[in-house]
Amino acid sequence: MRISILYLFICLLCNGCATASQARFSTSRPTHEVFEAAQLSASKTGFTISQSDEERGFLRGNQGTAMGSGAPTFIDIQINEFEKGSKLNVSITPPVGTFGNTSSLLGSFESLLSQQIKDLTQVTEDKTLKAD
Repeated sequence: MRISILYLFICLLCNGCATASQARFSTSRPTHEVFEAAQLSASKTGFTISQSDEERGFLRGNQGTAMGSGAPTFIDIQINEFEKGSKLNVSITPPVGTFGNTSSLLGSFESLLSQQIKDLTQVTEDKTLKAD
């Protein structure tokens, strides 16, 4: 009986854990334009850019601390050139042990980015993953 109550408690606890969101986008715009637009969109979404390497097409930002955990939520953006423009991989990862999900942050980022890059297309659906 005690084991089943403990199991139920653990399942309920893990069910409410924060989730990460990932998406991939493409555009016909060159990487330098996409980089600038992604940096601005991340900032307007509330992220402080902590790492920026335009040559490698990488941005990392963090956003405050979640629910007193002392750890920030991160956004990682990788921009790659391809024959018809640019591809973006976006990942938003919350701190371990917090509650909620990051889908709304990803949606806000996408909305702001699409205002600057009119032909932005989501290549894959938003994948929401449990944070480890």
